[in-house]
Amino acid sequence: MSWEDLCNEARAKRYSLIPREWIIDESEQVPTNVVSIPGKYLSENEVEITQASTATILHNIHRGQWSAYCVVSAFCHRAAIAQQLVNCLSEILFEEALSRAKQLDAILANTGKVVGPLHGLPFSLKDEFDLIDVRTTLCLVSKANDDPSSVSSPNIQILVDQGAIPIAKTTTPTAVYNIETASNLFGQTLNPYNTNFSSGGSSGGESALLALRGSPLGVGSDLGGSIRQPASVTGIYGLRMTTQRTSHLCLQSPVLGIESLKPTNGPMANDVFSLELYAKAMANEAWKHDINAVNKPWEIFDSKGHFKFGYVMDAGPVQLTPPVKRAMLTLVQKLQAAGLECVPFDTAIIEEIAAYAAFMESSGNKRVIEECLKSGEPVKALSSWQAARDIPTSEMWVAQSERTKSINRFWKLWQSSGLDGLIMPVSPHAGFKFGEFKDVCYSPFANVVDFPACTFPVLTSDRSIDVADDSSTSPCYEPAESDGVPVGVQVLGPRLEEEKVLAMVTVLHDMLSK
Repeated sequence: MSWEDLCNEARAKRYSLIPREWIIDESEQVPTNVVSIPGKYLSENEVEITQASTATILHNIHRGQWSAYCVVSAFCHRAAIAQQLVNCLSEILFEEALSRAKQLDAILANTGKVVGPLHGLPFSLKDEFDLIDVRTTLCLVSKANDDPSSVSSPNIQILVDQGAIPIAKTTTPTAVYNIETASNLFGQTLNPYNTNFSSGGSSGGESALLALRGSPLGVGSDLGGSIRQPASVTGIYGLRMTTQRTSHLCLQSPVLGIESLKPTNGPMANDVFSLELYAKAMANEAWKHDINAVNKPWEIFDSKGHFKFGYVMDAGPVQLTPPVKRAMLTLVQKLQAAGLECVPFDTAIIEEIAAYAAFMESSGNKRVIEECLKSGEPVKALSSWQAARDIPTSEMWVAQSERTKSINRFWKLWQSSGLDGLIMPVSPHAGFKFGEFKDVCYSPFANVVDFPACTFPVLTSDRSIDVADDSSTSPCYEPAESDGVPVGVQVLGPRLEEEKVLAMVTVLHDMLSK
């Protein structure tokens, strides 16, 4: 079978799993901003459920006001609509999810107890994590007909054990190895705020689904910004966890075994509460499944809002586009107006450390290239992947030693400045078309230093305010095209202090809301 036939077969199978009554008429014209479209196809009850906060959903399920079945059905319906609008799902699990919801409803009815704190909560997961009895393709044609996984990744199993219900796996770039989500197997995943734009990557299927509220909680992975970058361009929240605070075992990845730049995972959602649910579950349970995770249970963090922030605005070779610059300035000015300290941080050390993200290609990308060549599928990035050098161990030792020295210099600067958090862009772009993303600095920095980092929405691009400046603007920025696209920034905190990072995000969100 040709690679084209394998792609067509996979897409047809996926389409067949959407209930006929949920299919949208393809002849219907839709705008480039499709965020409001799902509501047209949902019942009043489904809209209420899928627009509710995660806290409300759990409260209503656990108190018997909503059945898990009704909640799961509503989100499955909305996810099906999202799939047809922006192409964000790789594996559809609606039937299995509804069956599990019935079981959980029966348990609650018979015992009066929930199975765990996430009882009945639907969630989605990036197609990199293993889920028992479901295949993991990494959106590679060579893996399109792989056998289903025999076990679930520990982080996914922890959620399931606490009562959460997986409803879908979401799209990734080919081999989960790009900053935008597109593959031969499933096609391009679009940004719901402008379908001419990318939803980011590599967790772009998650970001697109969550932006359309097709899931209340998503699970992404992050090696160089793959949670935070897509979250920032789709108006959602995303947390990159410290590598030792969660488990990253039992998943498929082109960089398994890499130690110089460790991948991690984290939650993506529409509010901080949802991020905390996931982070708390991992902090409390991951160490029981994975020897690499530390036993550091979740703690309640009470800062009373007294934080000192550093900020970085002009790192790297690509200058900030006007909407991103305005987002940063808005946040800094609001902090200073509120009497909180917010001081510039050394840009040079950020650039120096971010450059070590190149370690992700230190194997010469051999595993990725081999998988692509198996099927013969054409991959645009293949030539650039092949250009990467397989670095000898002796050279890697020297480079890793220099990286560690740089990180320690950074840490001394952090401590001498008395910082609690560091605010910086996620990327220079407020949305971007496929093939136009440029940045090698802002998002990978947190990965090299292994700091928890959380992206949160600040504002939306405004063509009347964010006027292009020929002297400083990226050539791919067009005010009219970016109009209305969300802009997020990120805040970083010290290793293993996810509680503090989420507390800082809450303070910043509340400040922006005033």
